[in-house]
Amino acid sequence: MLDPGHGGRDVGARGPDGQLEKAVTLALARRIAVGLNPNYRVVLTRTDDYRLGITDRTALANREKAVLFVSLHVGGSFLHQATGMVVYYFAEPVDPAKETSKAEPKPEAAAEQAVPWDSVQQAHADASLRLARLMQNEFSRHGNVPLPDLQGAPLMVLRGADMPAVMLEIGYLTNPVDEKMLADPERLKTIAGIISSAINKYLENKIR
Repeated sequence: MLDPGHGGRDVGARGPDGQLEKAVTLALARRIAVGLNPNYRVVLTRTDDYRLGITDRTALANREKAVLFVSLHVGGSFLHQATGMVVYYFAEPVDPAKETSKAEPKPEAAAEQAVPWDSVQQAHADASLRLARLMQNEFSRHGNVPLPDLQGAPLMVLRGADMPAVMLEIGYLTNPVDEKMLADPERLKTIAGIISSAINKYLENKIR
């Protein structure tokens, strides 16, 4: 499941020359889909310019029983010099007080209790981190694109995904240099190819 961020009235970040995040993410998702193994069934959360709620995106992935969820975004900042790429995986903020006082549930009680929708991603934490690291490693193999940072964050778009899930932030549209890069079809094709390659490698290893 590829998730082009934003859409419709929710345009996302806007670049100095008028590029919109919603258009960049959809173009990127389409290019990634082309580069994936043809044996895989690829679904986009949106296929045109319309708005979709954040939780609706992961709900769609869950309904389709997707084996991976990859959300695509572009950064925005009031500081025009802000730049860079990030691969996010889901991680709750650590509360030391809760960690020390929390009692472990009995195994039989845990088995009987349904997992709340906003906790299902925790079961895929290790796999999501592996996917995020693979994405970062694949970018590191290409010297002509920035190396993304790796960050854990409690992102709502990943929280309800019942499968390994990551979110990529591909540059800052508010940075004139990044906007030019994201408006270049060849550069976008290169970035999409890197992401496609990482997804293909992850699924090949998972299937074996």
